[in-house]
Amino acid sequence: MAAALAVMLPVHVFSASAGNPGLALEYTRLVKKYNKKTGARLISVSALKKRMDLGKKMVILDVRQADEYQAATLPGAILVAPDKKKGWPKLDLPRDAEIVAFCTIGYRAGCAARAYGEKLGRKIYVLDGGLIQWFNE
Repeated sequence: MAAALAVMLPVHVFSASAGNPGLALEYTRLVKKYNKKTGARLISVSALKKRMDLGKKMVILDVRQADEYQAATLPGAILVAPDKKKGWPKLDLPRDAEIVAFCTIGYRAGCAARAYGEKLGRKIYVLDGGLIQWFNE
């Protein structure tokens, strides 16, 4: 039951914002703040879904913690949770695939995109608005 509730929570929080404009404004403010802070290269939910539907070669990184991943994730996503002492785990990512990182709202994904982008020498996309936005489009 707890996992089902966790999956529904992001939907209810943001969907309910239609009746609470302050909540929607705060969410939008935080997304913009984190995107600016991390300098993330963004991909919209609609663009990601289109690429997935077309069968584009992609690797989707869920950079949240294991309990968050178990509650809800994106189709085909792999869990890449950072270790508090070791940082981001080493990954062997294909050169010919687009890489998209996501978290709940965007900050952790932006940090992961910067770290992996530097290691791989290429840009990594961040899902604009994170998992909350995914569930609301």
